[in-house]
Amino acid sequence: MFDEFDFSVTQLTAIKDAMQNIPAYRPDNKEPAFVLGLIEASNLARGTYGSKETTLKLARGNCKGACKDGRKLAIKAYGLMKDLYRSDPGATESIVSIPTKGHSVPRTIKRMTKTSEVWAQLPNMPDTTSPFVAGETTKENFDTALATLRTHQAAVSQANTLFQIAEGKLPGHMMPTRNSSARL
Repeated sequence: MFDEFDFSVTQLTAIKDAMQNIPAYRPDNKEPAFVLGLIEASNLARGTYGSKETTLKLARGNCKGACKDGRKLAIKAYGLMKDLYRSDPGATESIVSIPTKGHSVPRTIKRMTKTSEVWAQLPNMPDTTSPFVAGETTKENFDTALATLRTHQAAVSQANTLFQIAEGKLPGHMMPTRNSSARL
């Protein structure tokens, strides 16, 4: 990915070495210290870029994991709600309004948000005095999973912004050859 970058740094290093060994060789009237500064700035920008790229990948992975976990909880809650409240027309009307399509983070958040809203309005489970629970999952656990997913989504957004800033600071001729812009 950084072949052109490495080649440019190698060129700068060769120019700096030539400038140090041949006192009369001064391209654009620059000193060897100037070229050394270019090399150091390029290496610093590359290191920052690599660090921010790793942070972004970690944030994406954490978000995907939280999305998968949240989606499983939403599917489980939806199925149990439909089954337990099938004889309650009001509850059934609310339950079937929960979106069930899509695997993306925004769609999973939308689904979980609507599930949480419906869950809060459900009457106690039929023939009991207990509020609805989805197996071992209470509404509080469900809402915690939703908050976790939202936190991870925000972390991806922040990491992506910092990554793009670092990418923008790479010297123009040293940009990575692939498009590494945001996605999720």
